[in-house]
Amino acid sequence: MKKEERKLSLWLRKALVIFITVATFGLVTPPDYLIVDNTHAKDRDVIDETSEQIKTEESFIIEKSVAKEQEESKEESEEESKQHKQLTWKDVAATVSEEELKETFTEYAVEHAQQQAKTKFGKVIDEEIGTDFDENILPKIEEVIETYAKEWDEDVLRQLALSTRPAGGNGEKILHLYNTETNEDLIRFHVRRDNPPKEGYWFNFHYHDSRDQFLEHYELGKIYWDKNMPPKWMN
Repeated sequence: MKKEERKLSLWLRKALVIFITVATFGLVTPPDYLIVDNTHAKDRDVIDETSEQIKTEESFIIEKSVAKEQEESKEESEEESKQHKQLTWKDVAATVSEEELKETFTEYAVEHAQQQAKTKFGKVIDEEIGTDFDENILPKIEEVIETYAKEWDEDVLRQLALSTRPAGGNGEKILHLYNTETNEDLIRFHVRRDNPPKEGYWFNFHYHDSRDQFLEHYELGKIYWDKNMPPKWMN
């Protein structure tokens, strides 16, 4: 066999090796006889060069396949997470038994309240008071929600919904709980900016109850900001 013909044969074997690698995502190793031909020692330089090139390209193909699979897995995970976050309470409630309804609602509402608060705070305020809110205010919100959940019957609980748009600027709204059948608010969780003389700025967290037409402020706690005016919400 002439040198040119042997080289052509090597390239054909190379093509076959690449095909096997791609088709099996690198899980099947091509047989040695496709990579090295020991019967032509005088052309060892050609064989070695081709074999090395095959191994390099095979490695590149495997790495590319693995990277593609990892990227697809990441995209699927992100999509599942996104879909989970978009589930409303009514979606969740439809899958929960009566025995687990009150506890599940409390957990769902508290997590949602935390998310809405973080959205309202914005990056600057959250960096300063986020931990304090989680440790001191959120547990109070949980207590309130848990108390109401114990009072509401199953029908009311399954009809509840939670607002998804906290107020920006200087608005007080963090989260409202309302009845989807009547479209009426039941509880309103708010935060007010207080500026007592010579005391700087405070965030006053409180809630309002529909049973007194939302007239009373039921305090949840206060967090100190600074002597300087805080930025507007959602900034």
